[in-house]
Amino acid sequence: MKYCTLPLATKVIGMMLMTLVVLSSVFSTSTWFTDCMTLPKWLCSLASSLLLVVAWSLFRFFRMHAPFLRADGFFVVATLVCALESLLFLAQQLSIVPKVGMATAGSFDNIAGFASCLALSLPLGISKMKSQRPVVKWLLIVSKMLCVVGIVCSGSRMGMLCLGAMVMIYLKVKRAWLLPVLCVALLLLVIGFKHNSSIGRWFIYERSIEMMASKPATGWGYKGFENNYMQVQADYFKQHEQSAYATLADNVHHPLSEYLLIGVNYGIVALLALLVVIGLLLKRLRRDAHPDLFASVVALILFGLFSYPMRYPFSWVVLAAALLTVMKSQNRLPRMGYLVVSAIAVVLLIPLYSFFKTERCWAGLAEKAQCGLYKTTLPGYQKLMERKENDPRFLYNYAAVLCEAGELKQAKSTITKCYHSFKDYDVCLLTANIHAEADDIHQAEKYYKEAHLMVPSRIMPLYGLFQLYQRNGMQLKAQQVGIEIIRSKIKVPSSKAKEIKEKVQFDLHHKGISYD
Repeated sequence: MKYCTLPLATKVIGMMLMTLVVLSSVFSTSTWFTDCMTLPKWLCSLASSLLLVVAWSLFRFFRMHAPFLRADGFFVVATLVCALESLLFLAQQLSIVPKVGMATAGSFDNIAGFASCLALSLPLGISKMKSQRPVVKWLLIVSKMLCVVGIVCSGSRMGMLCLGAMVMIYLKVKRAWLLPVLCVALLLLVIGFKHNSSIGRWFIYERSIEMMASKPATGWGYKGFENNYMQVQADYFKQHEQSAYATLADNVHHPLSEYLLIGVNYGIVALLALLVVIGLLLKRLRRDAHPDLFASVVALILFGLFSYPMRYPFSWVVLAAALLTVMKSQNRLPRMGYLVVSAIAVVLLIPLYSFFKTERCWAGLAEKAQCGLYKTTLPGYQKLMERKENDPRFLYNYAAVLCEAGELKQAKSTITKCYHSFKDYDVCLLTANIHAEADDIHQAEKYYKEAHLMVPSRIMPLYGLFQLYQRNGMQLKAQQVGIEIIRSKIKVPSSKAKEIKEKVQFDLHHKGISYD
């Protein structure tokens, strides 16, 4: 197939779209959504990716080159964007600019997302740096240095592990045993800095392996871990009431390992298939002499061992670049196939826009509800229920609003539906609160105890029980729970926890009850 030369304007449009994909996957944040950090990244990067596919397929259909999809251009763009992300993080650390959201992690919701972004971009373009023009070369060098500084300052254990692995890859260390030794050494080093965190991780890994072992063939299904893990954790503490893990356990939605997540959700066969695909991809990248993408995929693999890089779209962008490089699919479609691809991409933009409108509408309702306009928002929530009845996050929020509006019967129905599909600490606690408001003592007691078992170090379920027993004249039970509250060890001290303990102490002291 012969291709004609692209006009300059077309090249510029292509580069702008590719840059938009990378920028949106890293920097997109918006208060237009209930999830203001990660969801905007996904929506913007998916929309820009579909537009890029449309442009690429149309160029191919009209027999035009699409050089903006070459790896070199992507490497430069990804490096510069991630360097800017590192600058944002460092500026936040120095209090030059305010943090985005709750965490000091650049434009990410968590330091793991920030560090994985920088680690994946770090090797891109290194092997071809010598062939670049001096200005571009020095710009890339400065950008790489900024990424290294950002990773080190973040304190990310996996980020530093990836740095060590990349040093070995580019130094072409032939002794294969050195890489696992380096990994173990770095892990032992960082465990010393965050001992409790590491113990908490191993607890999650143990429960995750138990889940995988209970259903090794089929797994727990889509979102199986997210929807069932906290019940497994509660069952563990029910059987091990004096476990040392009780003070370290938290509300968990991810096993902190992408491989365990696949194994739990889809079974051991799916996990083995994934490992085979990863091995073939690495083999092909090394054979075809793509050292930068090889190192980037290695960083992704390492991060996946003890973190959740696939939660963020930039990881998928890098993975897509690696797969496209290996497959070279742009040369295998018939001419009309490109038109079909373009049409599919355009069609996919429609449900994406519909999802955007739905999420935007929900965020607006949630914002009004936070201002106390509960009854005003109920018609809007009821309308959205038709489209989001299977979204546990929406059901949880809707049930909370119904409870505040005094619609307890509907609130119980909504939170029950949420509970049956998604059991975590927050859902259990809200379920208990709603039943308590409806004077359903036995059900409220059941869910307060379940929430306490899920995260024993949190004080709110016990305080809910304490208040429930007091309101219903169950003084002996109230006293027992009150003493447990006073003696409990709080994982993360807060003014709220301190206030609750002082209130319970005052109440017991007023009644002449000793709790020493």
